[in-house]
Amino acid sequence: MSRFCIMRFQKYKLGSVANIERHQMHRERLKHRKHPERECKNVTWRQNPEKTMTQVIRGVMREQEKQTGKKVRKDAVALVEFVLTFSPEMEEELDFDQWHRANLKWLEEQFGEGKIIMHTTNHDELSQHGHYYLCPVDERGYLNASRYFGKKK
Repeated sequence: MSRFCIMRFQKYKLGSVANIERHQMHRERLKHRKHPERECKNVTWRQNPEKTMTQVIRGVMREQEKQTGKKVRKDAVALVEFVLTFSPEMEEELDFDQWHRANLKWLEEQFGEGKIIMHTTNHDELSQHGHYYLCPVDERGYLNASRYFGKKK
């Protein structure tokens, strides 16, 4: 059988962030949970445990507006979600915690320390995987996804 590691990412506007967070926090409603007995192994980490991702991003936007004196665009990319996973056949061969830490380290090297505002591990689905949520803030403190991912083209 083939062995694969998979990474996908998707950009989101502020209006979608609450739904994403709700999806991660209410796992019992998911249809695709093949291993609900492993839910106790799921881990969620937040940069600021007292705030939701929406609140953290709104704080970044307020700070940018203070610095520039201009409103942040309504359609600005506010969050980027990375999903990293591997083939189910590799589950026995990999140390998931070590793999997860290596993913975090790589993301911080690529995008800068402190940009990941939340990450979760999901063990209760067919393939164990991690979701990593990044606020695309550039060196000046501005929301700027095109700095990291280029323009729409």
